[in-house]
Amino acid sequence: MEQIKLPVFINEIPLEVKAIDNQGRSYDVILRRSMLEASFDEPILDIKGTPAKYYMSQLKFAECAPGCILLDAGQQWTIDNFDQILAAVEKELNELTKIKRPNILL
Repeated sequence: MEQIKLPVFINEIPLEVKAIDNQGRSYDVILRRSMLEASFDEPILDIKGTPAKYYMSQLKFAECAPGCILLDAGQQWTIDNFDQILAAVEKELNELTKIKRPNILL
């Protein structure tokens, strides 16, 4: 996936897809800007209610199997529909590339 940056005026994008863990629980998923360094515009994938908060460029290190992401190795806690989450992320980031500065009313 090509590296896309969040526009300055967007702090958070909720995704329509929910993350489903290996126990069947569901979690909201958002793309957001860093809370510590607001000027850093690489999106963070945040699975609310879990420790999963990853910069998009770091996701390849968190995958445990195709379509799966590891939340806690000791507890064997995983998100099992990660392929659906990535598809939703890609869709949202592709929509962002369509935003042109002249179309934004400030």
